[in-house]
Amino acid sequence: MGNTYYLSATGDDAQDGLSELRPWKTLAKLRTSPPEPGSIVRLRRGDVFLGTIDWSFLPGGPMGHPDQPILVDSYGNLAAPLPEVVSHDDQCGLVCTGPGGITIGAVQFRGSVESSNQHSGISLSPHQDGGRLRNCQLVGTEVTGYPKGVWIGPGDDVLLQDVKLWKCGLATYLWGIQRLKLLRCRSWEHDWPWTVPADGGNQGQGFSVYDSNEVTVEECRAWKNGLRTTLNCGPAGFHFQDCDYVSTTRCSAWNNGDGAGQDGQGFDLYGCRDSKFTECNAHSNLVGFSLFNDPWCHTVERCSIDRCLASGNLTDLAFVGTLLDCTVTQSRFLGTGSLSYKTFDVADALPGSLRRVELWGNEFRAPPGILLLEAVPGLVGVIGLEANTWDGNSVVVREKWYNTLVEAVTAEPVILR
Repeated sequence: MGNTYYLSATGDDAQDGLSELRPWKTLAKLRTSPPEPGSIVRLRRGDVFLGTIDWSFLPGGPMGHPDQPILVDSYGNLAAPLPEVVSHDDQCGLVCTGPGGITIGAVQFRGSVESSNQHSGISLSPHQDGGRLRNCQLVGTEVTGYPKGVWIGPGDDVLLQDVKLWKCGLATYLWGIQRLKLLRCRSWEHDWPWTVPADGGNQGQGFSVYDSNEVTVEECRAWKNGLRTTLNCGPAGFHFQDCDYVSTTRCSAWNNGDGAGQDGQGFDLYGCRDSKFTECNAHSNLVGFSLFNDPWCHTVERCSIDRCLASGNLTDLAFVGTLLDCTVTQSRFLGTGSLSYKTFDVADALPGSLRRVELWGNEFRAPPGILLLEAVPGLVGVIGLEANTWDGNSVVVREKWYNTLVEAVTAEPVILR
């Protein structure tokens, strides 16, 4: 077992830091005297600590151990605010490279959201290329004001629980993770209103997960993300890209979408497989629920939307690209609200790109002037349309045919009830 180290704004780095009566003062002391595996680092509540907790590429070797995690947490009066780690423009809040074995508790990390800061609030990565983290946890942690709030990966067994993230460029970048859990997390008001980095898009997202497997997301919320982003760079409440076995349950997303009105999913499975949304709620996003594939990601396969609710979105449900063996069941798409344009959109799908896509037991509703269904180029491969409730003026199917010289568009109303 390691030691317990204490930091306080009134401390002294000349002390040993091993008692509340003899605390260290600065975060730099944690770099020059890094804790052993199994140690606890406690920051006093109500205090502000300038700089970064920097455990990257330590001279003595990798940081921590998966079986003896280091805990970073708070101490002191529980009625006092969380301790704050306030970073400069060229710093992370906490950066650690090694094999994993770190738990971050009730500490707030704060950057300068309108600055040129190009770092993450919390950055956890392996010590070398080809390595993997193991056993990393954030519990009760708060992060605000960084281009990327939380960057973790690649690794195994990562947990974010009761984490709050707000006003970053991108709330999370969680990638290459096997067995990832997001439980009761909150994420809001993420944007990228300053200079967009060279790597481009996917800014203004509440939760972003990439190339990961066995992802469990429960009772999380994302709202007001991407409202100022005007560069069509992928804002979303929940964005999963090239992931397998994602289970998202009892989550909600509302008011997500960019300022240009071009993008903003509440829930997005982008190139995912064997994944599902269950009992989720999407309200007033540009797109409520999206199953999406393009040439840059995998085919969407064996994905499902079940017992979900969408209302007030520009489009409540969207199929884009190549989908295989997907289902939408027992869900409600209400097409109401000031944003509403269409309830269900099948877009940019080449002939044959929808294969064994089933809809049944769903409710599609739309007030006058709102399309219930728009399909471009058509609905070949969609099964069970008549096994749903359609309540509106009509279902409008628009079909496009392309050749090298001319584009022809026809619009024919089709009544399905």
